[in-house]
Amino acid sequence: EILLCDDSGLGNHSEEMQNISLICGRAKAFSNESNKGLGFTLRRLFKEASGECVVYCDLDLPFGERVVSVLVEQLKDFDIVVASRYKSIRNEVRIMRKVFSRLYFVLCKILFNISVIDIGSGSVAFKKSAINKLNFVCDGFVFHVELFVKAKREGLKVKEIAYKSFSSEGGSFSVVRHG
Repeated sequence: EILLCDDSGLGNHSEEMQNISLICGRAKAFSNESNKGLGFTLRRLFKEASGECVVYCDLDLPFGERVVSVLVEQLKDFDIVVASRYKSIRNEVRIMRKVFSRLYFVLCKILFNISVIDIGSGSVAFKKSAINKLNFVCDGFVFHVELFVKAKREGLKVKEIAYKSFSSEGGSFSVVRHG
């Protein structure tokens, strides 16, 4: 199944998502009435997901569509698998994103002992059983911090895999607003 959610952020994609769901019977589209944040939107989609494996990808598909099968394959041995643009692979990442991502990683490493380098990865796979154990509450971008802190506390096996990303222009992320 494919679940899509417009979080009422930059641009309105609700109509496009509704059209996709009409064309593809396995797709369902949802819209938040206002911008609720990444964590809120993911919790909503996680509740709707019926499969044993759940993969979330940002709308701009930063790693392309092929990353999905790679992530799901890794779930055989892990509870959570993260695609990483920074782990042992050279990617074309805008310099400011690279700088702020590295600073964010260092801060999260110091404060929370998080070892995942691409903390804000736009592509993550979960076993549904792992989602059920983590009881997410965060609404905003710090969903990722909550994810990795709770996963460690629960003893879940997390793997970060190096994967080629595609440079995207713009996006809705703002260091000031989300930071």
